[in-house]
Amino acid sequence: MLLWSFLLLLSLIILWQTSNQVLIRVKRIARAFGVSEIAVTLLALSVLASLPEFLVSALAALNHTSDVSLGTVVGSNIFTLLVVLGLAAIIRPFHVKMVIEERDSVWMLLSSAVILIFVPDGISRWEGIVLAILYFPYIYSVYSREKREKKKASARTRGKLKKWKETSILVCAAFIMLASADVVLRSGLKLAVLVHIPKLVMGLVLMGIGASIPETAIGISSALKRKTDITLGDVYGTNIFTCLFILGVCAIIHPIPTSTQVQTFTLPFFIFSTIILQLFLSTGHKVGRGQGILLIIIYLYFAMATLNLLPKP
Repeated sequence: MLLWSFLLLLSLIILWQTSNQVLIRVKRIARAFGVSEIAVTLLALSVLASLPEFLVSALAALNHTSDVSLGTVVGSNIFTLLVVLGLAAIIRPFHVKMVIEERDSVWMLLSSAVILIFVPDGISRWEGIVLAILYFPYIYSVYSREKREKKKASARTRGKLKKWKETSILVCAAFIMLASADVVLRSGLKLAVLVHIPKLVMGLVLMGIGASIPETAIGISSALKRKTDITLGDVYGTNIFTCLFILGVCAIIHPIPTSTQVQTFTLPFFIFSTIILQLFLSTGHKVGRGQGILLIIIYLYFAMATLNLLPKP
């Protein structure tokens, strides 16, 4: 018990420190390349933070249990949308840039809608190819906007900021963050077994929350540092990447069957969460503390309904 508690505490400290380093490097890389921080987050940080979902999902597909891939992706996305953004809003209410509202939220709705269309008969290999290919127009939309609005960094600034060195440090920090997140998850689950927490609860943690630990750390750190663009960029970028590219690759490896619960409750709830967040963004371009609390309450209902502690709609 003491050993696992020590490992949990140590890994949480490392996770917190590396997430702070990630935020610092994102800012420096954005300045070095003359782009916005949100672009770096959407195209690089979100992919790195999605590695746990990718590894779990790919291994599940290789073991012919692709339904786990779908559950991992959707469960993690619901958690990041509701809890990560909810916690960030409670810590520090934030305004939303129009580019998030007009481009990234639309892409997230599109990706979830495409999955909903494919899911009734399972996601075949051809549909997986379609999902994976759809991710590249999104990358292009981010790139083309940045190209139009590229910031003009001075030659002096570019000389001082060694872009490839900063990029390498970001990648290393991200991998250390992921490794510490894995230790947090494993030690937390071990402690849960020792104190006799039900397996259903542990399964929910493993599938939804466990894979989202990196995004949670980044979200809380960036909210405390008033870097809400990074919080939003990480959540939206991660969800789009997992819905399109990760699920697409997993379906290519092995077609993904669908369970009744995913089709009738989990996936519709993900789309519902996306729409609720979009309503918050479109009404005031802001997510306040009250809205953050509401997002977390909605997630608590989802968790309890998943565990059959509350009725499903």
